Amino acid sequence: MLTACAWQDSRLTVTEARNERIDTELARHYERVSRAIAWSG
Repeated sequence: MLTACAWQDSRLTVTEARNERIDTELARHYERVSRAIAWSG
């Protein structure tokens, strides 16, 4: 399926600063999921 489509350039570019803001926003969710996984084992 991937090779059947023609190459297209990305429509979105994420800067390093934007990537850091996303990571910061999601950090609490990462921690919560990590704890849930640890307790489920």
